[in-house]
Amino acid sequence: DGDGFVEQCASSGADWLILTICQNTGYYNSPNTWLDARLPGHTSDRDLVLEIAVRLRALGKRFIAYLPAETSAQRQAIHEVFAWNPRDQREFQRRYREFIRAYSLKFGRLCDGWWFDGCYEWEVFHNSLYEWPEWIAAATAGNPDALVAFNDGSFCSNKVKPLTPLEDYHAREG
Repeated sequence: DGDGFVEQCASSGADWLILTICQNTGYYNSPNTWLDARLPGHTSDRDLVLEIAVRLRALGKRFIAYLPAETSAQRQAIHEVFAWNPRDQREFQRRYREFIRAYSLKFGRLCDGWWFDGCYEWEVFHNSLYEWPEWIAAATAGNPDALVAFNDGSFCSNKVKPLTPLEDYHAREG
């Protein structure tokens, strides 16, 4: 019930909504041209995220898209299409940025920001070679004014500073 959901958001008085596109299940609640071309069946037929973004905009509200920045807990098929490799994440990150760019271009100015979770630089994740300018370029391809934040567990790991001075706001988790 997209209308009902947006009405609930509006009645809360909040001006911004952060909406999860996926949370490490390997399935996304919004079609993505990059992923659908490589691994059909992992995105929804209905574009609930886009529907909600359109409705929010009509009410003068802002929309932030949430995605994990890694796929370690997802299914093998997702690992293969994104080239997930805990020993070397360069190819994974290149492909994942293309995937993000496809969402960004689709949402365009309807997406006011991005909240990337799981940007861990912790040794156990072996994913510390983030190229922040490239992540930001992918996320803002559809809206150069979109805000971007990267979460690394921040306060849970006693880190209070952003991962990069390039991000627009601190994601904070704790």
